[in-house]
Amino acid sequence: MLTGSLVRPNRGEIIRIADEQGLAEKRERPANRIIGIEQGEDRVVITTTDIQLPRRIGAAIHRTFQGTLEHHFDETDYLMRVNWHRDV
Repeated sequence: MLTGSLVRPNRGEIIRIADEQGLAEKRERPANRIIGIEQGEDRVVITTTDIQLPRRIGAAIHRTFQGTLEHHFDETDYLMRVNWHRDV
């Protein structure tokens, strides 16, 4: 999940970076991919098929826009949540 007032004016670039990371991950591991991108006013939620791609997307967004990046791994459900936030 990508949130903050910086999302709206940079939505196109954020989605481009996510897509680029998704394609790179898919080349390395064909089963790993982006399965959905949901857009809100000041947020973008990206759903993937694995736990590595969210970290890769989050790191790329963080390198580009800085902000706050958090990772939450749930061993029980084998689920990775990555949250990035930045306000202008």
